[in-house]
Amino acid sequence: MNLFANAVEALADADRIEDGRIGVRVVEDQSRLVLRVEDDGPGIAESHAEHLFEPFFTTKGATRGTGLGLWVCYTVLERWSGIIELATPESNGAEFLLHLPK
Repeated sequence: MNLFANAVEALADADRIEDGRIGVRVVEDQSRLVLRVEDDGPGIAESHAEHLFEPFFTTKGATRGTGLGLWVCYTVLERWSGIIELATPESNGAEFLLHLPK
């Protein structure tokens, strides 16, 4: 839910939510399931990418975000022996890959 909420908010911030795209794709290979969550919002600055999964890191400001959403995603996936990664820093939109063991 955190990833989708961030994607919707990114599109809303860009004044493009009616034209924007949020998608999910599931890719299976022999050992894992990969869930792709992507949007075509403004993207994520490279300077922010290295801090995305740190607790309390946010670019939203004090009244709009706690900086815990992506950290929670990271922590939950780590406990399930999975990983989450940003696949598209510095581009139009953001794409996150969630890797889960089968």
